[in-house]
Amino acid sequence: YTMTELANSPLYSSSFINNKPAVVFDGSSNFFELASALDFNYKSGIGVFAVINAKNNSSKRTIIARDADSNRGWGCKINDSEQLSFSVAQSGSEAVTRLGSNTISDAYTIVSFLYDGSSDEIEVFIENTNESNTLENTIPFSIGGAGPNLRVGNDGNDNFFEGSIAEI
Repeated sequence: YTMTELANSPLYSSSFINNKPAVVFDGSSNFFELASALDFNYKSGIGVFAVINAKNNSSKRTIIARDADSNRGWGCKINDSEQLSFSVAQSGSEAVTRLGSNTISDAYTIVSFLYDGSSDEIEVFIENTNESNTLENTIPFSIGGAGPNLRVGNDGNDNFFEGSIAEI
């Protein structure tokens, strides 16, 4: 795909940090969507790394996800309290872990999300610090069947990302 072929395409910036490029999302309509990508059906482990600069706007924002309320999968997000949130679902069970601080927004940040269902682990990191705090529900052994399409900047529930994403 090229940027011009995608509806609601975010903008390309050639100088995000240290003159390196990034994609800029407006927080209201920009996102990428790909079918049949990174579905991780019945996988018991994934890791996601991203370099972001999220705008502070006190709303739920999606970095990358295959997740929607009616069709759960997995999602790397920022919640409305400016905390990282990582969810993994397998049918009725879902695990969510969050940051314990509100330092994610308005700054260049390296974030990582790690899930290992065989070891009952789900973690979030800022830089090299494990920021995992609250765990809700039970960690599933594997990710359930295919969720919705892969989306960067939105999860299918109008949780649009506002800011820049340099790497995923």
